[in-house]
Amino acid sequence: IFKVGSDQPFTMTHANSSNALTVTSGHKLAFGDAGDYVSGDGSDLLLVSSADVKVTGDLIPSGNDTYDLGTTSAAWKDLHLEGDVLMTDAGKVSATAGDLTLESAAAGVTIDAATTVKIDSAAGDISFEDNGTAQLAIDMDGTAGEVIMQLKVDSDDFVFKQYDGTEVFRVEDNGDFKMAGGYGSSGVCH
Repeated sequence: IFKVGSDQPFTMTHANSSNALTVTSGHKLAFGDAGDYVSGDGSDLLLVSSADVKVTGDLIPSGNDTYDLGTTSAAWKDLHLEGDVLMTDAGKVSATAGDLTLESAAAGVTIDAATTVKIDSAAGDISFEDNGTAQLAIDMDGTAGEVIMQLKVDSDDFVFKQYDGTEVFRVEDNGDFKMAGGYGSSGVCH
């Protein structure tokens, strides 16, 4: 046992059972002007620095899928990354070659907002794809005064349906326009 100080002694004790050097709970091991220190209260360990805490190796939890980075009441502010964010068994967020990609490993991707969901492309182009193959393109600023919707697979028809699956109208690959019930039928504008 090694004690430092007289009023509230800083005590270090060798613990044979765990082969550890224990320090009195709540005391600090400080570096420099005491702005940087390590402290523990028996449950939480504090690493306090007046500037940065630098890690020179991988920061790895002791158990897989067990610990969080931050909490609901103590969240990190900004996250600065150079690589991808990989979510084991969930998906990943990556920025390969400049493109930002959001992937789900086994299910869909949901975008849920309290107000407006905005899709904003500085180029004015939006592409809808099926497993990497372009199916539908929207060109919002390629031609002045026009917004162009274009099917990207040859021989596809452009079909509009009601909720129950009833076809309302179809623009066929050859340019023919067909309305449900034919031109002039009840409920069809002409």
